[in-house]
Amino acid sequence: MSAAISIPQQADWPLYWFAKLEQAIEEGDHQTAATAQRELARLGVRVAYGRPTSDAYGTDAERQGAN
Repeated sequence: MSAAISIPQQADWPLYWFAKLEQAIEEGDHQTAATAQRELARLGVRVAYGRPTSDAYGTDAERQGAN
């Protein structure tokens, strides 16, 4: 007896939504980017796009290990 392989719909593939998000950002399509971000969240992936805040990665000294 052979088992059937079920392939998920593309809407359930995080890679699909990452690609949609990237394309939307490049095109300045904020509505589609927001939709892709929501779909990724539905799949358990949290994504923040845009420019990071200045303290998102610490100061230069903190990044270099000179606390």
